[in-house]
Amino acid sequence: MWLTRQQDASAADSSIARRLSTLSSLYRYAASWGLPIVSPISIDDHRPQVERGRRATSARVLDADQVAALLASTADVRDALVIGLLFTDALRVSGLCAASDTDRRDEGRRTWLAITLKGGKTKLVPLETTVAELLDLYIATRPTWIGAGPAPLIVDPAGKRLDRHDVTRMLRRLARAAGIPRPEKVTPHSLRATAITDQKRRGPGAEDLQELSAHADVRTVMIYIDDAGRNERIAAITDDLGRVMASVPHHLRQAL
Repeated sequence: MWLTRQQDASAADSSIARRLSTLSSLYRYAASWGLPIVSPISIDDHRPQVERGRRATSARVLDADQVAALLASTADVRDALVIGLLFTDALRVSGLCAASDTDRRDEGRRTWLAITLKGGKTKLVPLETTVAELLDLYIATRPTWIGAGPAPLIVDPAGKRLDRHDVTRMLRRLARAAGIPRPEKVTPHSLRATAITDQKRRGPGAEDLQELSAHADVRTVMIYIDDAGRNERIAAITDDLGRVMASVPHHLRQAL
């Protein structure tokens, strides 16, 4: 009856499948606490088969030249830093906004950032050279943090922790200034999707791209992959993505 109602209401197959998956997860969670229940969702529930991969509702993918155009349109260090971090490390915006000063690591000639992933796990990501320099410059000029606990890595003009809405507004403003078509469709996830797509075209193996993107199923795949040199390969990907950082305006680079 529920499926029929959903279909009569013209719900998309992906929406129906997602709702059934959520309900199934709820029953599994309840059962894990010893509740004597059985999930009503079985292999015979006619759950729609949804094709995986990119769809019209997926994040807008740009190209590296358009990311460079975004950078060239920046007027302050913070905006250039946010673009650099999101693109060269293919970060989720949630991880970027949650980062604090204490998440930075300086090891030898490389600066790393401990990013919180979905599920609360953390992962060290390497910072491309220009991005690391922009971070140093930004921290030196960042509004003073007066809140409790460690200072947020990146803040808004009022000195509060940056959030995803701030980043989305910033990217769309820069996209309009750069003349990028459909700027209203540019999101923080666009930079992540663009980075992964860019590197897929340039040759790194699927396992390295999965490690770079830190998708939920990456760890299962990576169990079967030789760990030797993984950090160096991911650092090389970050450095290659950093080629767009040459578009940081000259007046900002003078201070680096």
